[in-house]
Amino acid sequence: VDTGRQKCRNYHAKTGVASYDIMWISRASADQRAGRAGRTGPGQCYRLYSGAVYDRQFAAYPPPEVLTRPLEDVCLAMKSMDVPDVSNFPFPTPPDQGDVRAAMRVLAA
Repeated sequence: VDTGRQKCRNYHAKTGVASYDIMWISRASADQRAGRAGRTGPGQCYRLYSGAVYDRQFAAYPPPEVLTRPLEDVCLAMKSMDVPDVSNFPFPTPPDQGDVRAAMRVLAA
């Protein structure tokens, strides 16, 4: 049974607060959940949402994790891996440069 919902950790950079919110999953996650049904034996996936909700509410893919967590964690992990300049690192989906600089200032304090 797929409700189409998940509890996600969301980080709000403006307030510096992380919260757990219940949100719609992505289409990729819904397809993966359906693929798990019947993996080891006969099975069915029952979705508790309509096709219209799937098409209109679900994003194609979930947002990259680097955009949904505190950047202090990311910068600290990268510094521990000897990345010399985190702000110039070629992220596949780069976070806001101002947020990276703010995270580095917090770590330096």
